[in-house]
Amino acid sequence: DAAVAANTGATDAAADEGVLVALPPIQNSVGMEFKLLPSPDGAFSIGVYEVTQQQYQAVMGSNPSQYKGANNPVESVSWDDAVAYCARLSSLPAEVAAGRVYRLPTAAEWEYACRAGTTTEYSFGDDEKDLGKYAWFDDNSGRTTHAVGKKLPNGWGLYDMHGNAWEWCSDAEGSLRVLRGGSWNYSAGSCRSAFRGGNDPSYRSNGMGFRLALSADFVTARSLSPGADGQAPTPERLPSEMPEVANLLASSEETSKGENSAKFPALIGPGQPIGGTQRSAQGGGSQMTQPVEAGGASKLGGVGGPGDTTFMDVSAIGQTFVYVIDTSSSMSGGRLKLAQSQLKKSLRLLQPNQQFGVIFYNENRAPLMLPRQGDRVMHYATESNKLAASHSIDRIRSDAGTEHKAALLEALRLKSEVIYFLTDGDEPELSPADLREIAKQTGKTTIHVIKFGDSAVESRPTSWLEKLAAQSYGEYRPIKAE
Repeated sequence: DAAVAANTGATDAAADEGVLVALPPIQNSVGMEFKLLPSPDGAFSIGVYEVTQQQYQAVMGSNPSQYKGANNPVESVSWDDAVAYCARLSSLPAEVAAGRVYRLPTAAEWEYACRAGTTTEYSFGDDEKDLGKYAWFDDNSGRTTHAVGKKLPNGWGLYDMHGNAWEWCSDAEGSLRVLRGGSWNYSAGSCRSAFRGGNDPSYRSNGMGFRLALSADFVTARSLSPGADGQAPTPERLPSEMPEVANLLASSEETSKGENSAKFPALIGPGQPIGGTQRSAQGGGSQMTQPVEAGGASKLGGVGGPGDTTFMDVSAIGQTFVYVIDTSSSMSGGRLKLAQSQLKKSLRLLQPNQQFGVIFYNENRAPLMLPRQGDRVMHYATESNKLAASHSIDRIRSDAGTEHKAALLEALRLKSEVIYFLTDGDEPELSPADLREIAKQTGKTTIHVIKFGDSAVESRPTSWLEKLAAQSYGEYRPIKAE
């Protein structure tokens, strides 16, 4: 009894000693392992792994996943599906006999478990370069999920807390449900411990899965009970330098570098955002066209999915867009006004889960900064951000000369899916070596090139601007602009 009392009261004693007491994992009737985490707000137990396809099918009798693999995380499941799974698993005879009641973790519990005693960007530290050791994300996933537990665990022995599949949490924010952890098709930044996303509870995507928690009643009444031999289980001592669970939701934005100030920096959408339109660049004999008003681009994927937009009649699909706009002296008058007008209309087509960045350039570069967002260059396309961007765009003026290469390289460092590059000058011309350097940095980015000119283009050798578009499977669009 004394031993049980000591374990049950761990939240008080451990706080004094600066340690957490956690039991070794327990295993349920379908092979799931759970780790006990006695937190300052009460003990809870969380899955060591994301729910696998084999475990989902054993309970629900079906496997909705796109990327099949018995030990891959189940995906293409909604929040409603995950809650239904919890209920059905809890009703299995073996689980009823054991007194186990399953649920989704709260967002605070999830972050507490993910951080594993840390206050850094990731559970392993601040260096994004190490993420590949712990997570499957867009840089290393090969565009698919992977078997759970193949990367390194966090400090508390939990796997895939970063990446592989987004994980539904129980919390609601208005009509949305919280998603945490990032996934195989999202960037390193989305895998940070503090990053929060969300979507409609009925929404499904091939990047969305879940991890289970056990009710507090089971944790305290069953997991901390003596074993068959009458002895209390041997505890595992773990470090406990972490924020309290109750403060995690409030502190997430403060402890995260570059986080959006809104509670939901993103609506998490479906699994395969596409970078632009994969078509060959047009030849030198193409005619210049008059731009029509941007608009009418259909949105794909429903709530939170990637959508398309148009800029100067060039359509592209994706989650992240960067606009690189020449503001040299030759862009004065009607050309600059046209660029400003079309840019604002293009931004208005973006959905709140998409991100945009704008780089104005001449001999120097001036990324678009928004009020109260520090030095962030990429912004979520919320109505307030688009309105603030519109005001800033109206204040842009044209002057000085042009330096194309530096602006392009700066845009590529943002690793967006799509770049719209607008200029009215071939000069200074980029050399074949310059184009090769840009190609090495392009990665998965599609670069669409829009060239302002005075009249129809005569047959001539292919320009470096056309080559720039072609080498990234982008579109080259000459436009008549006075």
